[in-house]
Amino acid sequence: MPFCRPVMSRALRLRPIILHARADPNYLEESVLTMRVALVILTSSCVFYLAGCSGTQLATPAKTNPVQGAAIRGKVHGGQTVISGASLYLYAASSAGYGSQSISLLNSNVLSQTPAGGQDTNGHYYVTTGSDGSFAITGDYTCPSTTSQLYLYAVGGNPGLPPGSNNPSIGLLTALGTCQANSTLSPTLYVVINEVTTVAAAYAFAGFATDPTHVASSGTPLAQLGIANAFANAGNLASTYTGTALTTTPAGNGTAPQVIVNTLADLLAACINSTGTVSGPSNPTVCYTLFNDLLSGGTTGSVPGDTATAAIYLAHNPGANLDALGSLYETLPADLPFQPAVTAGSGPNDLTVSIAFSDGSLNKPLSIAVDGAGNVWLANYGGNSVTELSSLGVDLSGANGFTGGGMNGPMGIAIDGQGHVWIASQTNGALAELSNTGSVLSPGNGYPNAGFSIGGAGMVLAIDGAGNLWITGGSAGVTKFSSGGAVLGTYTGAGLDQQTGISVDGSGNAWIANTSADVSEFSSSGSVLSGAAGFTVTGQPYGVAIDSTGNAWVGTVSSSVMQKISPSGSVTSATINAHNAEVFGIDGAGSAWTVGEGNQLVGVSSSGALLSGPYAYDPPSLYGAQAAALDGSGDIWVANGGNNTVTEVIGVAVPVITPICAGLPATPTANGTSNLGTKP
Repeated sequence: MPFCRPVMSRALRLRPIILHARADPNYLEESVLTMRVALVILTSSCVFYLAGCSGTQLATPAKTNPVQGAAIRGKVHGGQTVISGASLYLYAASSAGYGSQSISLLNSNVLSQTPAGGQDTNGHYYVTTGSDGSFAITGDYTCPSTTSQLYLYAVGGNPGLPPGSNNPSIGLLTALGTCQANSTLSPTLYVVINEVTTVAAAYAFAGFATDPTHVASSGTPLAQLGIANAFANAGNLASTYTGTALTTTPAGNGTAPQVIVNTLADLLAACINSTGTVSGPSNPTVCYTLFNDLLSGGTTGSVPGDTATAAIYLAHNPGANLDALGSLYETLPADLPFQPAVTAGSGPNDLTVSIAFSDGSLNKPLSIAVDGAGNVWLANYGGNSVTELSSLGVDLSGANGFTGGGMNGPMGIAIDGQGHVWIASQTNGALAELSNTGSVLSPGNGYPNAGFSIGGAGMVLAIDGAGNLWITGGSAGVTKFSSGGAVLGTYTGAGLDQQTGISVDGSGNAWIANTSADVSEFSSSGSVLSGAAGFTVTGQPYGVAIDSTGNAWVGTVSSSVMQKISPSGSVTSATINAHNAEVFGIDGAGSAWTVGEGNQLVGVSSSGALLSGPYAYDPPSLYGAQAAALDGSGDIWVANGGNNTVTEVIGVAVPVITPICAGLPATPTANGTSNLGTKP
């Protein structure tokens, strides 16, 4: 089969906001606006970081400030053939809530264009592509706000069939990004829309898309940052000026997945460059096979109505129906429109799309955290430093990373409600604190009299709703610190032994995974809540994360199970296809995610259903995976201690509130409930 099974092993700075259409060659080149503070998203929405943690999740809706849009022109392609007579829509992602209808932007002026545009049964206007596949959108449309995220959606048209023919199965996307008022990038934007840009868009904003006409988020500032980062990420995968898959990200430090993007584009092109007939199962057409292999739920659910919908469904379920898609790929012609691509019989283990970022400051990164702006922070055990990357993987911390503050063999990292970064070092037992810009806030040797033990399984941090820090430290106990770095107590008992993870629930209780086959729970004041021996689980617990209902999820060493412990201590298990899998987080759907020693990602739904396909996700750039974190765009970031890189697996999860502690309430709940593992 071309899609092979993996071998199981044991084992506040805003990113660049880009309108991902290059300027017409007769005008300006692509512009990149890098901003230190997310003013465009957070204008008049109070302070982003507040004391403690709960203040990070703001409920302020997106501010409406309509602006005139820029003119856009370009071409629509199917493979290497132009598509004439396609209906081209311009949409803005909605901020009315997840699953909401996208906002149609074109107005009745398109009816007087040549070729004439039209209006569909939903009242949405569209322009029509000419005989050469070209289109033109004037500035006669209005964006809902300066922060609106725009995209193009082409439907139907003739991909080189006899005159008058139409392929109704065609659906193509291009993510444009943030609306640029008054043509601030250039007088005219030039865009290519094809299968490559469709794959890039579908994966990048998968966490916000139900289908091509329902791309939406909530109106909170965190959600608006998350969806803006997602749209920008499409530009790391493909150029909308040329319609080609990239080999290197625009910043130059990321290896883009050109081969897999081309391969997925080729699968779509087989249907697009046909009559579009959907008939089967006897003598099935290529569109029938493609659509029935890409259901909304992976192997169950709705059949897509066009190729853009199919691409979104695929991005939601990149581990489903690999064998069927592999068989389809073998039927494709040798002269594939997008190359290089996967050759038949040598396909990937799954259809995830990921980018590997390299950075000179990365030196054995062992832990990772994501802040409220989507920036990624990594503790470099070998470099005594911290690396910060933007949501697009751009280095924000310099050639040597951020240093000082007592960092010496840093292992644990966490981010509080003010955006401050806390790092626990194993070599000297120091606790360091950095501002959200990387400035050292702790004393030169770290906060004194830290009090936690050096050694054991390592230092792991968690921050509670009041902004206090909980740090593991071997078998000696768990230490709690104030937000000012003062020791509040060291707690022992409850079966503590070589801790591998810690997390705090909505009641302020700390849950700790121990290698002695138990999970300990302490109250906010340090009282033992789990009995003298802790809660007993199967195998050796590895990592712990808390969901919105107060359940603690743990992975296990040398065991293919993930376990859920209720607030009362009852344990249920889910079988997974990875060993030595460390639970690192809960996404916005309440699903738990692990990263395995065999470089595998596994997701389990809140009900225990396996989300990551029958073989687990195994992105090719994972190497010596040490830790992982979820972001507000639905991406998973993995620290590769084996080769000093960071892998971003794009759109594979559901967007979640970041940093983690932002999901905790300011006033503890009685039953451990919170906004942990919920959408921003």
